[in-house]
Amino acid sequence: MYYLRVALALCFFFLSSSAWAERRIALVIGNSAYQHAPQLADPQNDASEMASKLTGLRFVVVTEA
Repeated sequence: MYYLRVALALCFFFLSSSAWAERRIALVIGNSAYQHAPQLADPQNDASEMASKLTGLRFVVVTEA
């Protein structure tokens, strides 16, 4: 059973290796003017935190202030 788990893990690793080579882009938008939901307290801070986390995960982050 152990070898089966290791084999599956290696398969997933090698099959997903092409995803690691691709350029990953994230668009982060901080919005609080929702029509059918309450306004967020600080969308600018939320968007900034999310952009920071995504940058740490090697995303190219696009923000619009």
